[in-house]
Amino acid sequence: MAQLFTLGSMKPRFYHYWGAHLLAIVSQAGGVFMVSVVSISCAGLFTKSADALSILEGILAIGAAYGLGALLGVLILGRVFYPLVRWLAGAPFAVGDKVMILRGPRRRKIAEVYAVWEERGQVRLRLSDEESKAVADVFACYEVKRVMEPNKSPEPTPVGAGSSASRTTL
Repeated sequence: MAQLFTLGSMKPRFYHYWGAHLLAIVSQAGGVFMVSVVSISCAGLFTKSADALSILEGILAIGAAYGLGALLGVLILGRVFYPLVRWLAGAPFAVGDKVMILRGPRRRKIAEVYAVWEERGQVRLRLSDEESKAVADVFACYEVKRVMEPNKSPEPTPVGAGSSASRTTL
């Protein structure tokens, strides 16, 4: 059942790219929600008094509501959607997995995982020596997508072909 949804080496779908922007999406959603709540609850105050101080207070309240909503969106919605987005990306990852980068300047580049930081939810990808030294090869688990099942060859091996020594796993 799990293999049905890992999507193997298929082209990334729109939801993989949306998942790669998880923090931006949940913070925007939280901010917009909180601004809506404050605007609706304070609508009566703006219609009764239209002086400059009331307008300034309204603008400050909306700005503070957006900031608070963005923070709450990350803390609440992020925790709700993070496991789903990781699962869709093919996590948990292991050393040797091939992944496609879904965002940033290296978007659509395929690289190999050479270190997994499970406690941080991050992986390090084999890109270049300069990026490795500058630690610019670190990606969140939702910013990459598995393109090949771990420890499996991309083509099926015919029955009886090859020795068991050639099929060792990492």
